Amino acid sequence: MDEQREGTGALFAAHTAARVVDFVYRILIVRAAGAAAVGALGVIGSLYGLLVTVASAGIPAAVTNLTAEKMARGDRAGLERTLSLSLLITGGMGVLLGALLMAASRPAARLLFHDPSLHLPILALAPAVAMVPVSGVYRAYLQGRYFTYPTARARLVEALAQTAFGLTVLALAGPLPLVAATTILACAATAGEAAGLLSVYASFQRVHSRPVLTGRQNPPPGADAGEHRRDAGVPRLREDLGTMARFAWASTSVRLVAMASGAISAAMIPALLRAAGHPPDRALALYGQLGGMAGQIAFFPATLVWALTFNLTPGLSTCHTRGDTRAAACLVEESLYQAWMLALPAALCTFLLAEPLCRFAFGTGEPALLLIILSAVAPLVTIDQVMTASLHGWYEPGLAFRNFAAGEVINLGLTYLLVPRLGLPGAAVAIGIGTLIEALWDWLTLARLLGRRPSLRRPAARAGLPAALSGLAGYLAYEAAGPALGNSPATVLALVTATLVVLAFLCAGHRTRGTPEA
Repeated sequence: MDEQREGTGALFAAHTAARVVDFVYRILIVRAAGAAAVGALGVIGSLYGLLVTVASAGIPAAVTNLTAEKMARGDRAGLERTLSLSLLITGGMGVLLGALLMAASRPAARLLFHDPSLHLPILALAPAVAMVPVSGVYRAYLQGRYFTYPTARARLVEALAQTAFGLTVLALAGPLPLVAATTILACAATAGEAAGLLSVYASFQRVHSRPVLTGRQNPPPGADAGEHRRDAGVPRLREDLGTMARFAWASTSVRLVAMASGAISAAMIPALLRAAGHPPDRALALYGQLGGMAGQIAFFPATLVWALTFNLTPGLSTCHTRGDTRAAACLVEESLYQAWMLALPAALCTFLLAEPLCRFAFGTGEPALLLIILSAVAPLVTIDQVMTASLHGWYEPGLAFRNFAAGEVINLGLTYLLVPRLGLPGAAVAIGIGTLIEALWDWLTLARLLGRRPSLRRPAARAGLPAALSGLAGYLAYEAAGPALGNSPATVLALVTATLVVLAFLCAGHRTRGTPEA
């Protein structure tokens, strides 16, 4: 458990560093390339994301489960079969869709921008469509074997390569027209994906050569061992294909529903605000406060929880293979505790320091009310992330998709009803209610599958005291330092103080676990 915790810590640190690098890169490229080039890349990115989703087809999610399962069974041949089949599907789909995007670059540019000259950025980004699905398979394989360091390193390498390429070329080229600037940004994105693929492939070559057999495959009594091994190939191939198909439709459907829900919200909320009497520009500005301002702060910790639950899916897959529901419930509770040690202190600090944080980040305190509402939603998002990973680990991606789709429908329905009555805070409340229903439904679904309910109270109780003390320490630090230092330095001091309180608890807990019992 300690090795797993250390590996998760390394992944969390690298994932956080990669997001910080990406955040800084996005700020700098606006100054270097212009807002129009960044906006054009974002429009192309929506098409690119759709193609990558289709090319990946949910296969990496299945690879994680199947790799952990083959490891638990000691099935080296099955592991090789899973890899070959996954790379064949994702590689073939990636190359096909990447080639189609290249061939359709001019019509796509005319459709998206009404300017065929912008086909060059599309051509520059097309090779990444073939790279990302293959990279996803290698990452999923490493995840299934609990190797967290290579995945962490690959993500950081990807972010650093994109940043170094994009900023260096833009600095050397000087002021550029829109087409050239957008093409450079697309090339930087492709270079980052290529660097990440090379990094994760090098790690795969080192890891895959290591022994994987953890047990013996026993033939049925009275059967010849060689005959059993020969006969097992075709049925297990069919079984693996069935597992991949289940994950493919569920994972792809989740991403497509998420894209559709985001597009509907982006169109519906400004329209409802305009109908309520806000001018068009003001309606768009208010909508930007929800997702682009308050949401960025409130849900930033939730984006990091993925790293904390990295080992959950393969761990539960191993428990599923062994039929160990007790260990599975304990693993879910431990993941919830790790997630809440990040999410609860962050949510409480965000709640108490909403206005200073908004003024620090955006120069205005107007989104503070939205941030207060969303800070209460953020811990629910982490529950949902843990439970979704758990359902995938227990080979039930379809149930995770069902619950997610229901939550999104509820969110959109409540948004339509509440925004005309409450304004933009109504949309934040709708997000909270939809997320709460989805998280609890995921939890009840997992409890039914396991035959026992993973506790929500115990992880919350363990993380509650650090959350309370960090929130109090951050708030007091801001109140004490604010009059003398001003808003921005006092806000930084408050966040650093709250973080140090949580780290002190984590270090104390690690020392306690590492102390031998008397």
